[in-house]
Amino acid sequence: IAERMKPQRFRPSDYIIQEGDEGDWMFVLMRGKAEVFINGKYIAAIYDHKQFGESALKNTAKRNASIMAVYECCVLVLMKSDY
Repeated sequence: IAERMKPQRFRPSDYIIQEGDEGDWMFVLMRGKAEVFINGKYIAAIYDHKQFGESALKNTAKRNASIMAVYECCVLVLMKSDY
């Protein structure tokens, strides 16, 4: 699986995931900090080496939260088709 993951960078204030969007990929935050929002309300912070969005690999439901980069974030992306 690691061989199929692609690196991607996000700048501060970039949305990594937006609530309500279709998604068929998951992320592993390798470096940086991001924040989770549901209905515009802050929920939690995500730091280095955390995964998120993995439920998109199992089902086709829309994203239930937004995740925004606070600092520059380096992530690895795994597409559902590569899973």
